[in-house]
Amino acid sequence: MAAPYAASALASPNRTAVIDDSGDVSYADLDRRSTQLAKGLHRLGVRRGERLGIACRNHRDFIELTVAAAKAGLGVVYLNTSFAAPQMREVVGREGLAVLALDLDLLHLIDHGAFEAPVIIAGPDEPTRTALADNVRTMSEVRRDGEHGGPLRASLPVPPVLLTSGTTGTPKGAQRSNRVDPTAATAIIDRIPYRHDDVIAITSPLFHAWGLAQMLLASALGATTTLIAPFDVNATLAQIERERVTVLTVVPAILQRLLASPALDSTDLSSLRIVASSGSALPVPVVREWLDRVGPNLYN
Repeated sequence: MAAPYAASALASPNRTAVIDDSGDVSYADLDRRSTQLAKGLHRLGVRRGERLGIACRNHRDFIELTVAAAKAGLGVVYLNTSFAAPQMREVVGREGLAVLALDLDLLHLIDHGAFEAPVIIAGPDEPTRTALADNVRTMSEVRRDGEHGGPLRASLPVPPVLLTSGTTGTPKGAQRSNRVDPTAATAIIDRIPYRHDDVIAITSPLFHAWGLAQMLLASALGATTTLIAPFDVNATLAQIERERVTVLTVVPAILQRLLASPALDSTDLSSLRIVASSGSALPVPVVREWLDRVGPNLYN
């Protein structure tokens, strides 16, 4: 997962990789910060082949943690940020995590008596050191610990784990294949005309397969990813207009919420070339309404 970001950092170092609520970050800066973070994870005592749990909403730290884990040779378990405390405790205990990164407002979901491994606070809301337990660090602290030292040793990739939906009980970890199938990305690009200069707004959670796939596709193209956490209809429409978003990735429920917004018809959506929908069936009335009100840019 680090390879496309590293390649884009070499090819277009000054191109914006991510725009989120905290501003923007270039591919070169993201590559540098994720390398420091990877070294900092090793300084925490996390070894290659172990697992990092990520419970983050859509912001730059989710991406930086994903890339850093790949550089450090760690597997990633993507956790649902909507978990209640009992679900979080059970999944964290069951998946054998060596370190856990999560947004500050999710910290209360962790049972510190049962989970003694390092915890990293991610996201824009960084607390002061005095407010944290001994095993809790901030992203900037871990990154600072990794500023020095030699180059990272190459690691074999560890397959990521995405959780099942949990419709029949507590969500289970589903380990993905380690093999990269280039035909999968080629098949998408063959049907949906993504470009290297696209600005791609990802509205579905990055910890779901569709959001994660869009994140990696954007990095492989060297495109810009825009994120909002949590999803908000009016904020998304404003972002499309402000950042001149060219690709909007959605699930059908989000498309329906956009159509229900009174602000849709007054928003300048002329930059949108692609609206890519996946994750569940797209109802025909929704398709017709989108084509009538916005235009012929919807891909299912």
